[in-house]
Amino acid sequence: MSNPQYTDRFTNPRGKLSTLRSDFFPDGKTSVIAGWGYETQKSKLNAVATDLDENLHSLIEDGVCSCGLTIDVKIFPDLDAIIKAPGHRDHRTLK
Repeated sequence: MSNPQYTDRFTNPRGKLSTLRSDFFPDGKTSVIAGWGYETQKSKLNAVATDLDENLHSLIEDGVCSCGLTIDVKIFPDLDAIIKAPGHRDHRTLK
């Protein structure tokens, strides 16, 4: 992996948590399916927020670290590949 790739889906987790409910339920109405999606996303963002506080790195989704580093799971199928991958960055500075 020569050039690390990053996603910004998990940057500013607390800001995203504050708007998450209105993103999932824009009209204020809830449903079971939307509720599952909301709770799943909320759990991911809470885990990323904890990692940010403690500058830890966790596998948040297949091939995605909480710092935003992504790897191609087709090329690196083992779960610990994200841990071994170079290019992890500091959660606060994103460097």
